[in-house]
Amino acid sequence: MALSKLLLVKMRTTTVLTLVAGRRPARGRGLDAELAARSVASAARLLRADCLPQAVALAALLQRGGTAPTVVLGCRFYGPGRWGAHAWVEAGGRSFDPLDGEEHAELARLSAADRWEVRPGAGG
Repeated sequence: MALSKLLLVKMRTTTVLTLVAGRRPARGRGLDAELAARSVASAARLLRADCLPQAVALAALLQRGGTAPTVVLGCRFYGPGRWGAHAWVEAGGRSFDPLDGEEHAELARLSAADRWEVRPGAGG
């Protein structure tokens, strides 16, 4: 988590994902995604990490553990002149979102299968 947070200050998300998760699709036995997500959330509270470092860290854990994750980037309108960006992870048919319950429009998807390159999302 700390590495993701630090690297994202200076590098593009795709570059950081390549460095910490690798470019090859997952080939391990599988990691308990729920446990990994809880661990990342705990670390995020300690490090005061926003959603993007959390998503990158979780994607790296899952990728290295044998699950093929997708990092999803989205946004949401909060009111007059206010909008915000957001990131979460999808893996194994589940969504792991640090802001559970708040809907965001999907703009882009990044996965190891696409070499972490940005692909348009459902709303993009």
